[in-house]
Amino acid sequence: MQNADSVMSLKAKPTYIFEAQALFCKNVHSAGAAFLLAVIPICTMNVLRKIGITANSQASSSQQHEPHFESSEKVSMKIGYISADFGVPVFGFKGASIHVREMVNAFRKGGHDLHIVSPAMHAGKGDEKNSNMGESGYDTIPPEARALFDLSHDVSNGAQNPGDVQFLSVLTNPSHLALFKELDALDKLRGQKSRIKQELRNLLYNLTLYDAALAYLSEKRVDFIYERYSLFSMAGIRVAKALNVPHLLEVNAPLAYEQQKMRGLEMKELARATENEIFLETDRVFVVSRELKDFVVSCGVAVEHIEVLPNSVDPARFTGRTHSEAIREKYRLGEKCVIGFVGSLKPWHGTDTLLQAFRRVHAENPHTHLLIVGDGPARDELQAYTEKNALSGAVT
Repeated sequence: MQNADSVMSLKAKPTYIFEAQALFCKNVHSAGAAFLLAVIPICTMNVLRKIGITANSQASSSQQHEPHFESSEKVSMKIGYISADFGVPVFGFKGASIHVREMVNAFRKGGHDLHIVSPAMHAGKGDEKNSNMGESGYDTIPPEARALFDLSHDVSNGAQNPGDVQFLSVLTNPSHLALFKELDALDKLRGQKSRIKQELRNLLYNLTLYDAALAYLSEKRVDFIYERYSLFSMAGIRVAKALNVPHLLEVNAPLAYEQQKMRGLEMKELARATENEIFLETDRVFVVSRELKDFVVSCGVAVEHIEVLPNSVDPARFTGRTHSEAIREKYRLGEKCVIGFVGSLKPWHGTDTLLQAFRRVHAENPHTHLLIVGDGPARDELQAYTEKNALSGAVT
């Protein structure tokens, strides 16, 4: 656990606002390797047992001691799950959305009750680009959306008596939406688009999220907060401190670096400073690879505060009868050795590297075939590469 002297404490909401404003003003002058398809980390419950968070750990508001971890073999807990990423619709079908649901359901299979808090409580729009400003979401969860969390047909261990799941949609403050419209007008006047609107959206959302999540999770008396890391999102840690419960952070990518490289980043210094602050203040960091662990360590986090929990699959989803023969016949694969990729064709998924590697493999092993299932902005580029390198007959 972080030493009390090494982290920023929050005694009251005004302190948090002033800290955020000071950090923003200090860095605003700078304005101007993610995973493929993430699904359930099947060792979730083993990690919980290892950490040993006790149930009913929420302290009274008068207590200001650090959250503590104790050994416990089997407990049923109330968990606040925060995903503050506007580009990850809770009921969507992109990889990150599926990961949110699978992670929540994994906790539920352990008998734990989940309370999901998000600005994207919907099924996504279009290709689910990170363009949603948090202006809308489900007021009442429709049956088809709630069905995505239905475990009644799941035969895996723990699915027979799962914990409950509840949802809190926290939308963007209307006054902030008005500001974003002004920034749109400014972009049109300049004749050039920037990312400043999305970055300010994330920063200002901390204030809205803090108020809503603190009131809701305090009423639910959660035992700890589990947060999926998103760029500039500081409110989850502040809520955990205010409730005096542990905060666990799931990190799937070095987001400040990824954002700058893949989409562009206006407030680079602020993004990096905030990222470091978040990593240092959380009680435990969960990363999906050793490389990410090294990155978090480079930000000053002690090794003993980091857990490597690789992306995995829920084997129960793949126990049914397969139709490989029909697929082989449909795509004329015969007895070839098939290498498969399933996911969106986004630059950060590295499908260009996959094709380059496959070209070398196929040159030495002509019986191989690459089957790519998905679509996205990189499709035309990948198609051109296969044609240029005479791989059209070996890649579908």
